[in-house]
Amino acid sequence: MKHLARFTKKALLVSVLLAIPWSPAFTKSTITVALIGEADTFDPMISTKDIVSQVTQHFVETLYTFDSSWNVAPLLAVDLPEISNGGTVYRIAIRDGITFHDGSDMDSGDVVASLNRWLEVAARGRGIADRVASIEATGPLEVTITMNAPYSPLLSLLAFSNSAAVIYPEEIISDSIDNIIGTGPYTIGEYVPDQYLQLVRFDDYVSRSEPSNGHAGARQQTPDEIRIIPVADPNTRVEGLVSGQFDFADALPAESLERVADSDVAEPVLLRPFGWPIWAINHKAGLLTDKNLRLALQAALPIDDMLYAALGSEEFFLVDAPLFPDG
Repeated sequence: MKHLARFTKKALLVSVLLAIPWSPAFTKSTITVALIGEADTFDPMISTKDIVSQVTQHFVETLYTFDSSWNVAPLLAVDLPEISNGGTVYRIAIRDGITFHDGSDMDSGDVVASLNRWLEVAARGRGIADRVASIEATGPLEVTITMNAPYSPLLSLLAFSNSAAVIYPEEIISDSIDNIIGTGPYTIGEYVPDQYLQLVRFDDYVSRSEPSNGHAGARQQTPDEIRIIPVADPNTRVEGLVSGQFDFADALPAESLERVADSDVAEPVLLRPFGWPIWAINHKAGLLTDKNLRLALQAALPIDDMLYAALGSEEFFLVDAPLFPDG
């Protein structure tokens, strides 16, 4: 993976390592996944944590998502919305024939109830709640969102997988949802805290028909079961991977790249770009309220040396000047 970071005038891209089985024909019916920890909730509306997003995307879905170029693309919606009235009215057609894990059919009532809950409990939703005039079911499979004024980030916010505007059955909507029911390709089979989360294939899942493209398009159900195991120690993730205990391991140490590459059971993968670590400066109190001292700090920081010390190889980072660096 990659991180983007900015130190006032310099941006840094930092790669992070994960690994997958080496064979392109990998078709095990059950795969074991080692993640850095455990999701503390299965309701991604109420959390912005990456680990929650990683886990819950298997069993809950949003109206929109992002393709491989980070363009907004439809998921549970039929297509991008019809926007009118100067950019304030969004008419969203909802896919027909979508079934929740409890066997009920998804309709506009479920979407309205879910989006209203998102405005109330999700950090992203609460942030725009005062901009939303109404969310209404304008047909059995159509929802209309009316904004107080044009607001271009709306679709991107609806596409995020954390603090996510996921769609639940209207009947389970409450401030706190204990039994998560979604529309995703997998359902929760068994959960043993601190040991594993078992996800099993949802036989009635209806995938999109377009080719897979990032998070958009067709979503495959290759394994019958996914077993997610929290493994906090990164070296334990590495050793479990190369010994064949794990089929996938996330966020591996940079120094393990060669060991994984030399393994005959796994293949390293670098995802670029990934994120944006930031050097945070207090502009309101203390010595660094003085701009000259901030400039001195910027000039004194040996950014390249710091990255070499942290990551050991230029394979994992790039020092770049623009606010939006390459990639």
